[in-house]
Formats: sequence, structure tokens, C-alpha cells
Amino acid sequence: MRIIHLVSLHSSRRATLAVLLAALMFGAAGTSVDASERGRGSPPRRIGFLSGGTTELLLADFRQGLKELGYVDGQDLVIEERYAEGRADRLPVLAAELVGLPVDVIVAAGAPAAQAARAATGTVPIVVVAGDPIGTGLVGGNATGLALGARGLTAKRLGLLTEAFPGVRRVGYLANMANPTASLNLRELQDAAQSIGVDVQTLDVRGPDDFDAAFDAGARGNLDGLIVLDDPLTFAYRARIVEFAETNGLLADYERREWVEAGGLMAYGVNFHDVLHHAAGYVDRLLNGAAPSDLSVDAPTKYDFAVNLDTIRQRGLSIPASICAQATELIGEPSCDAVSAHAPQNR
Repeated sequence: MRIIHLVSLHSSRRATLAVLLAALMFGAAGTSVDASERGRGSPPRRIGFLSGGTTELLLADFRQGLKELGYVDGQDLVIEERYAEGRADRLPVLAAELVGLPVDVIVAAGAPAAQAARAATGTVPIVVVAGDPIGTGLVGGNATGLALGARGLTAKRLGLLTEAFPGVRRVGYLANMANPTASLNLRELQDAAQSIGVDVQTLDVRGPDDFDAAFDAGARGNLDGLIVLDDPLTFAYRARIVEFAETNGLLADYERREWVEAGGLMAYGVNFHDVLHHAAGYVDRLLNGAAPSDLSVDAPTKYDFAVNLDTIRQRGLSIPASICAQATELIGEPSCDAVSAHAPQNR
């Protein structure tokens, strides 16, 4: 019956229908048009990038991901960057600035940045990049995201540290406890430590002015090792933290290879470069009409384990061959043989 009625329509109505059908077809096709085509003749879209740290090294990976999707920086989109420089109290103001520009999407790097972004807007889509966005309640409503951590990650880091240096019996947990991820990781660390007879001392740093007190407490704590939670604050001061660990003879495990490049012993964690690259796809889908609720919170798929052989040798330490076998990157010495032994030293 519908076909008969369509055939019998007046010619002007047939023309109108044709226009409507063409519009629908164009709209459907538009979702697969290259990003550069979508942007032609339109003002560039604005992406807000909010971080609690300093200039974000991984923003290059995010930009590359957008480029691979066809976006031309400065033509199809503009990235508005805001950094709190390790002072979380600045995040609400910076988030409000982005919302007021306005921006089309906010990428919030780190849990504190995500909290500020969510408090600033309930309508602008937010891509949260944080340790455990679901467990910390950072997603939902106008926010989706990607995880920088996974269950068992902190326990794995402690396991690698004690495998490399079996004499470790007391570790410090250096973390920004204002970061909601910190408490989740601390509980996991405490459970793992208890199962192998290791004690844990929490060293809380919530701003740049807290490091001296935390380092003093750690120096008095008779620590063997150090587990550091990577967040924008600690990452911004990674050189200072590594120096503290080395000066006090602590066997430290960090989360990102950049810590090892700064002289740290070892780092095990998610490949942050891959996650930020992946975040570009989320932004692309949101810009093209997807709702945050349409996008699942993806878990990380790539992990790095970097070991600084130079630092190990310079400190007169040795590590078992099993650690070298698990490493995805060895920094320094041409081979692991120079620092490997069946019975590694502790300090």
C-alpha cells in the first residue's frame, strides 16, 4: 500500500520526498567521510586537554592519533591545553576556562583532572584517562574513558621488585592520596605485601610542598624499597623522586619508562603512549555524534617493563636472569649478563 501511495503523489510532493531522501542518504554517508572533508567550510572543533601535571609528554601520541583519523591540527580542530603544574587546587578554574571557551570535548588526563572536569560541566562530553575510571566513579553521564591501570597491576609491581631483590621487606608507597586511584592501589599493595611478609608505609604527597615531609618520613622508616603511584603530580617531580630513592639506597619500582630514563631502577605499567593514541578514537566518535554512554571504558592492552641496567651496575646490584627475560626494554648495558646473577644483592 505504501508503494501505491508514493506513486500517486503529486509531482511537487514527489520532489519534496526526493529532497528528504537525499538528505537522509547524505547524512548517513557523512558519518564515514574523512575528517578533513567534514571540517571544510566550518570553524575548527575545540578539544580541551586538562591535566594536573606539567606539559604532557604524551599529548604527541594523542595528536598523532587524531592525524591518523584525518584531522588537521589548526584546520579541523584546535587543542586547548590547560595544566595545573602539580597544584590540584587550580584544576577547577582551568576546567571552567575550557567549558567557557567553549570546547566540544574535554580529555581529562588523571583522576583529579577528571573530577574537576565533571564538576565543571554535565553536558560537554569528557574522555577520562585515569587509573580505574569505573572503580573510582569517574565515568557515567557525560563522561566515558580509558583505564591506565588494571586489577593486579600494583601487586605485579611488588612481585617484580621482590623477585629482582628478594631481601626487600619494607616498602614505601609514595602517592598522591587525593587521587582516588591511590586508595584502590594501596589496598591491593597491602594485600599482596601481607601475603609475602612485606610491610608497607604510606608516603602521602598532595602538592609540591609535601615532598620534603614525605621524604623525611621515608628516610626515617627503615625502608628497603619504594613503589610510586604515577599521577600528574608525581610524574612532574619524577627526577626529584628518583634522586630521593637513589640517595637513600631504595630499590624502587615505578610505572612508566620515563622514570627509568630519569635514572630509576625499573618500571612496570601500562603503555601510556598507546592509551593516549587510543583516546583520539574516542574524541573522533564523540565529535561525530556518539554519546559518552555509547563508548565502553576500555582496559589497557599493552604493558611495558623497563629495566635500567646502568643504574643497577652503578649501585653494585645484580638481578636474576628471569627479570631480564621479562623486560620489554633494557636501558644501558649492552646485555643483561653484566648485572645478572642467580642470587641478587639487595642494596
